[in-house]
Amino acid sequence: MLLAKIRKNSNSPETCAKSERGRKNERRRSKDSFFSFRIILSAFIFALVLNVCFIVNAVVPSGSMEPAIPSGQAVIGWRLAYIQKAPKRGDIVIFRHEESDRKLLKRIAAVQGDTVEVRSDGVWINDLLYAECTAQSTDEIKTYQVPEGSYFLIGDNFDNSFDSRNWEYPYVSREEIIARVIFGYFPKMYIIE
Repeated sequence: MLLAKIRKNSNSPETCAKSERGRKNERRRSKDSFFSFRIILSAFIFALVLNVCFIVNAVVPSGSMEPAIPSGQAVIGWRLAYIQKAPKRGDIVIFRHEESDRKLLKRIAAVQGDTVEVRSDGVWINDLLYAECTAQSTDEIKTYQVPEGSYFLIGDNFDNSFDSRNWEYPYVSREEIIARVIFGYFPKMYIIE
């Protein structure tokens, strides 16, 4: 008798409806999980392509670019900035240099064909004062002629920057420039010009 009631209840329309709803909910959860996975995978692929093809992240490790970019500031560089035009004097760029194993940030001070003189009173480019120097104690004048396809880079914090003035090979080629810095995003967010 008890077995007959159980069989009767298991075949009842209510039990079948609950069972069917359970299967539908399970299929819906499965579709939702697959949809969530596709969204996460798509976001990951988008971020990867964006970071490899269009932007580059960098963090300024020292105070060499102060006051424009403070130490510890995270910045974004635009990789496509120089696809159709050449880097110009005044641009802040992210680049690799043979004397460092990490990405560096400096400002382009001189372009191909420029004459740079590092004197006791500052840096002169094409006989015009580019930056005054207070820490340089030598009267020696160093002269550089920027070769074709190369750039002479200097940090904004002139007295506290290891840059073209200090490197064994002082020039950065166009191929070594990765991107033009466009904005800082952490800890402060601002556009860099």
